[in-house]
Amino acid sequence: VSDLNLPGYSGVEALAQVRAHDPSLPFVFMTGALAPHDAPPEAEGLLLKDELDTLPALLRRLLEAAPAS
Repeated sequence: VSDLNLPGYSGVEALAQVRAHDPSLPFVFMTGALAPHDAPPEAEGLLLKDELDTLPALLRRLLEAAPAS
């Protein structure tokens, strides 16, 4: 899980580092500025900061669907 906009660093850069380490690891962006359909396509999800109560269910669903490593 990463914020999409970070000071001096971007969520897209964080995603690239995660993918370099483990391409199958689910990745979710958090943001307060975009609509869910605006998420970079490489991420498995986008979570709006005012909907943090949905984070546990989203992570559970993504981890259950992820290939075992």
